[in-house]
Amino acid sequence: VSMRELKGNRRVAISNNKKYRQLHVDLMHSFNPDVVYINTGVRYYPLFAAAKAGKRTVLHIREYGELDYQVKHYLFGWWFRKALQRADKVLFNSQALQEHYNNRFSFLKNKS
Repeated sequence: VSMRELKGNRRVAISNNKKYRQLHVDLMHSFNPDVVYINTGVRYYPLFAAAKAGKRTVLHIREYGELDYQVKHYLFGWWFRKALQRADKVLFNSQALQEHYNNRFSFLKNKS
């Protein structure tokens, strides 16, 4: 993802995401949790890290991202959709958030 003011630094951001994903994979292997709880829907590279580490995930979406932080998803949201598909369960802070995301991504209805 990118905040509006970071527009244009996509290569750096994508490179950082790859680096952070690998750090998370290494942490998951060292702690060996049964389930990984991810407390944001804005930074979603931990979902890819958990999948790479073979861990089940619970994603807690607490914000709209694009509506409240002006987050822009790279590749027109393709990675974001793929990340959401990798989550085993999704929690929401409110029914409004749940409805917003379930309307955008119908596959979340069975996970939330």
